[in-house]
Amino acid sequence: MRIEVAQRLLNGRWRHASAALQACQRGEWAEFVRRSAPARPTLAGRLDHPRCLALAERSLAGPVMAKLTLVPLWACSTEDASPRVDSPWECTVRRWTAATVVESRNCAPDIPLRLRAGAFGVLQARFEEVLSVDVRDAEPLPQPTREVPMFANGFQPRVRVPPELESRIQALGFTAEDEGD
Repeated sequence: MRIEVAQRLLNGRWRHASAALQACQRGEWAEFVRRSAPARPTLAGRLDHPRCLALAERSLAGPVMAKLTLVPLWACSTEDASPRVDSPWECTVRRWTAATVVESRNCAPDIPLRLRAGAFGVLQARFEEVLSVDVRDAEPLPQPTREVPMFANGFQPRVRVPPELESRIQALGFTAEDEGD
């Protein structure tokens, strides 16, 4: 059960996450890229699309074995996170890196793309298969009482973690601001 929950957490909400992981496992990345890429345009960008496809199709690297820790967080926003983990989970994963073709208009300028070509781009990603999960004991922390402004997200650990990790977690929060206000 823990392996399945950890896998769901790592997959996130991307609709192609499971298919991408299966393509990595089978070594069928080029086929996955062709199936999941945005449609080739008929006019504008028709030369950029094949260039991006070619780069993404040959991008699969790995697998390598890695360890990672899933740290339970208080998500200080209007949404409640699900599934929920109440202690740190140390996971052993098999990790691949590969790239997919995306519409560049959907990627902010500060998102690093391997290639930005007109209407399309090549986005590098990691895909992880959870092999094992070890639950670690940690001191639980109370839910924070600070208020988070509208259009903001803040994250705080649900359990005690080293200070450097806590500051990295808190740096994940953001606040959207209007220009000129």
